[in-house]
Amino acid sequence: MRRWQVIDATHIRAIFDLRQVPFGLYDVVVKNPNGDTVTEAYRYLVERMIEPDVTIGIGGSRTLEPGDKNDYSVSLQSLTNVDTPYVRFDVGSTEMGYSENLIEGLALPYVIFASNVAGRPDGQAVDIANNQQYGQTPLTGQLRQDVPWAALDNALNTSGYNLTPGYAFDMNAGGFVGATFNVQTYPGLKEWLAQDFAGLRDKLYAIRPEWKEQGLLDGGVQDLDKISSGLTHKFLTIDEDTKTNLTKKELLSLPFRFDVFGSATPITRAEFIADQTAHAEKLRQAILADSGANDALKLLAADQTQWQMGWLAALESAGLLRPENEAPPIRNDVKVVSLTATLATGILVGKAGSEYTTQQDLLAFFAKVQAWYGDTARYSGDPQAQKAPIDYYESRQDQESNFVEVPVFKSPTAESFDLNAAKDTYFLDFNVYAGSRSELEYLRHTGQLDNEFRPIGPKALSLTQYLMQLAQQNTGSTVSIKGPKALANTEGVSYLPSGVSLPYQINFTNTSEQGVKQIRLVSQIDDSLDPYRLRLQDIKIGDINVHLPGDKAVFQGDFDFTASKGFILRVSAGVDAVNRVTTWLIQYRSKHWQCD
Repeated sequence: MRRWQVIDATHIRAIFDLRQVPFGLYDVVVKNPNGDTVTEAYRYLVERMIEPDVTIGIGGSRTLEPGDKNDYSVSLQSLTNVDTPYVRFDVGSTEMGYSENLIEGLALPYVIFASNVAGRPDGQAVDIANNQQYGQTPLTGQLRQDVPWAALDNALNTSGYNLTPGYAFDMNAGGFVGATFNVQTYPGLKEWLAQDFAGLRDKLYAIRPEWKEQGLLDGGVQDLDKISSGLTHKFLTIDEDTKTNLTKKELLSLPFRFDVFGSATPITRAEFIADQTAHAEKLRQAILADSGANDALKLLAADQTQWQMGWLAALESAGLLRPENEAPPIRNDVKVVSLTATLATGILVGKAGSEYTTQQDLLAFFAKVQAWYGDTARYSGDPQAQKAPIDYYESRQDQESNFVEVPVFKSPTAESFDLNAAKDTYFLDFNVYAGSRSELEYLRHTGQLDNEFRPIGPKALSLTQYLMQLAQQNTGSTVSIKGPKALANTEGVSYLPSGVSLPYQINFTNTSEQGVKQIRLVSQIDDSLDPYRLRLQDIKIGDINVHLPGDKAVFQGDFDFTASKGFILRVSAGVDAVNRVTTWLIQYRSKHWQCD
C-alpha cells in the first residue's frame, strides 16, 4: 500500500501500487487499532493496466433567446483502470466583440464568458506515513496565504477565443471531475427592454469598468446621454411598431450564432514538465521585453536555466509537480487548478515571489502575468480584446427594406488544442444559437434549407412544421414547438439517440389583454415518427402544473383549482394515429360547474 487515509468513521481510502502484483482476485483486509479485522474475500480483481485516457463532455442548451444566459456543465471522465496523474483541459467560447447594429449609440458585446475553474496551491503531503486523523492527507499548508488567489482571473484570450485552460491532478480510475462555465449574451439587453435603468447600469459597469470608476451613470437615467446624445430618450421611448425601445432594424440584428467547446488530454509527468517549461519560457521572454517589469524578476529571468529550474521547484513546493513514484495525496475531490494559477505559482512561490507582498502589488502582478502570457482582454467584455476570425456574414432584410449583416465567426479547430502528447486530445465543439433565426440560417448555410427556409435534399430532417414555427417566432408568433436537441456533425447532419423518448414541447402565449376560456392546440405528427408510440406529458399553465397519468395516448379529466384559483380546468387530449394529428383542448370553467 502506498498511501491510506481515514476519511470519516465509515470510510477509508487507500492507494495501492499493483505494478508488480500477479493478476487475479485478492482479499481486502481492514484492521482496526485494537486488532479487530474485517475481510472482504475476493473483493478486487487485479488485471492488465489500461493506458491512461480521459474524455470530456459539455452539457447545456444549444439555444437561448438574445439577452439570456446559459450555464454549461463540464465533465472530465477517466477511461482507464488506473489513476491519471495529469490532465490538461480547456473550455471556452467565441469572442465576437461588440454588435454594430444593436442599440445605436450604445454597443453591447455579443457574448461574455465566465467559468468557476480557479484553484490554488496547497502544498505537498506532510510525509509518506499515514495517521488515524479523519480527513484528507495532511498537506504542508496553503502557500502564500497572503495571496488573494480568488481574485485571479482564469480566462485567457490569446487568439480570439475566451478560454479557461487548467489541469486536473490525480484523477481516480474511472472517476470524473466537474466544472461549470456560463455565457451571457448581450449583457444589459433585457434591462434595456424592461427600461430598468439600475439593472442596465450594473451590467454596463461590469463590462465597462472605466465607466464605473468615473461614476459615469451615477446621476440617473439622464446620464445615458453622456454615452451618446439622445440615448436617454431612446431608452425611455417605446416604438409604436415594435412595442419596444428597439427599432425594427435592431430587432432584425438580434439573432446570432457562436461556439462553445472543450478539450482534454491525459499527459505524463514528463509531458507536464515540458508543458510548464514552455509556459515558463514564454513568460520569461515577455518579462525581459517589458521595460516596466520588476527588476528582481528581470534579473532572475536573465538566466534561462535558473528561471526554469526555479519554476519547476516552485511547482514542487506547491504540490502541483509530484516526485515520479510518490503516491498522490488523498483528497475528497480531484484537485483542479487553472493555468493562470499555475503561472502565478511558478513566480510567487519562487525566489522572485518575495517582491510581491501587498495586495496592490499582487493584483497588479496578476494582470501582468496575463499580459505577459499574451492575453488580449484586460477584463471580461474588453472591447479591445482580439476577436475570432470572421467566416462569413449573414444578410437579413425585412419587408420594410431594413437591412443588416451579422457576422458568423470561424469555429475553433481540434488542431489548435493538440498538445502533441503520447495520448490523443479529445475535442468537442458545438454551435449555440441565440435566436431561432440563427439556427435556420445555419441549416440554410449547410445546404439543408433553401432561401425560404424549406428543407431540401436527402440530408434534410423531416421537421418542416417545426422549422416553419421557428421562423414564425421572429415575427411575433404566439405558438412554438421545441424538439429534442441534437448536435450536428461536420456535414451539418444532426443525429438523435435511439431507444429513448424524444421530448417535444409546444408553447403557447396569449399576447392579448383579454382572457380566454378555451385553448385548442393541434399539431401534425411528422412522417418519420410512429404515431402509435406517442404519449402525452404534463401541462404547465402560468404557475399551474397539471400532471397527466403516464403512458397515455388519450386523456380527459377535470382538475379542481377552486380553492386556490377559483376555477375548474378541463383537459382533453389525444392522438389521432390515422390522421397523424395530436390535439389538446384546455377549457376554463367557473366553480359553478355546468355539465354540457
